[in-house]
Amino acid sequence: MVPPKRMRRGEMAVTEVRLSKAELDAAPEAERINFVMLAQTANEMAMLRVLIIQALNGAKGPRPKLEAGLGMAFMLARLLAGRVHEAWDLVRKESIGKQFEANLLSIPAEGRAGIKADVEAATAVVQEYFGQAQPLLSRVRKKLAFHHDRSAVAGAYELAPDNFQLIDFHTGKRGTTFYGAADSLAAFAASHLIGSDDPIKGQHQLTQEAPWIGGEIETIIDGYIVAFCAKYLGLERFSVAPTIMQVSVGTEAKTAFFLDDRPLRRRASRRAGERGGTASDFSDTS
Repeated sequence: MVPPKRMRRGEMAVTEVRLSKAELDAAPEAERINFVMLAQTANEMAMLRVLIIQALNGAKGPRPKLEAGLGMAFMLARLLAGRVHEAWDLVRKESIGKQFEANLLSIPAEGRAGIKADVEAATAVVQEYFGQAQPLLSRVRKKLAFHHDRSAVAGAYELAPDNFQLIDFHTGKRGTTFYGAADSLAAFAASHLIGSDDPIKGQHQLTQEAPWIGGEIETIIDGYIVAFCAKYLGLERFSVAPTIMQVSVGTEAKTAFFLDDRPLRRRASRRAGERGGTASDFSDTS
């Protein structure tokens, strides 16, 4: 697969690699399930990383937008930490490594060496990171990524200075009120986990480490996927001409917490009326 050499701003070359369930059946059951699990793990880490970028881009302007944008980014970073930790538990399995080494032999020698070197370098980085005593991503995964740990929240509360300004942003509508006070304190929890007296040090460390280690794991997964495809599907399907599509520029793409959801509620109300039901879940005080 060779993308065009010169891409304009906001353009991306995408190659559609088509495969069927029948083709996947050619691989042993354990390998094809690993293929699906690894690919989806990479999807989820990439989705969260992209959303973090967009949330930070949107954290500009009036204070409500700024605070909610930062809150979304920090929440997504906590989720990403959990997914990265789970991804490492998956890719470090001995069976995954053996399958990769065996399937790698199906790639021509000139391409094989580069893939192997990239995967080995990424693996070394991730092994060193998780070889630390209680790395931050592991702590976040246990305490903050998928649930609210009372001791972590209490520790975060104690880190807040007495004169720290806490602000909630009420819109009078469900789903669009942002409880900034709680979110600010939740952001301090990562500092509590690393034993820092600086309330924001832990969150800044988290937003750096989660995308970094996640990216290294994605390199490992990419190597497995390419080797799997080489053995069971054939690499020739990667050589079809790519489609050039327009994409958002990374520094400009934004996601936002505050939305005018009235068109969505009206549409839901119409559909509920057509079914003879109600749309009370979409009602508000506007």
